Amino acid sequence: MAVLVEEVMQAKTGKSLRVKLGGTWYGSALTSGLNAMKGQMIDAEISTGKFGPWIDKWAAVAQQNAAPQVPPPFTPPQAAPAVAAPITREREPEYAKPAPVGTVAPYWLPMASNVVAHGIAAGKIENPNQVAAWVRAVKMSVEAEQRDDDDVPY
Repeated sequence: MAVLVEEVMQAKTGKSLRVKLGGTWYGSALTSGLNAMKGQMIDAEISTGKFGPWIDKWAAVAQQNAAPQVPPPFTPPQAAPAVAAPITREREPEYAKPAPVGTVAPYWLPMASNVVAHGIAAGKIENPNQVAAWVRAVKMSVEAEQRDDDDVPY
């Protein structure tokens, strides 16, 4: 295709040329000789490689009076757009409210573990027989708080 060479410059890497044909930039080899063709018509063979659109071969057009033809703009190959999954909204769980008593595994067990660990570290629990009493106290206080009772065992 016959096109007008609008601009020629060296690429940032210094390993190739950047050539503007019909408003679109193309790559070319440093040894292609396109440096001297600025403002002139050429017949170019363009391909697309891993570095984008590239001028493989070119030849000067003998008749300079012809109107320049604009090459088709480079459009990279595109994959088919992915179909979005439908959005479904679920009600968020209520994290702040504990489950009713007896409906799930003991939710107070991690608290009991922490209380017992701190009791051992503070020296308040001196033998294994005292652990059960501390766990029962935690369970009773958590359940009393859930019922809004003021009967805390300690």
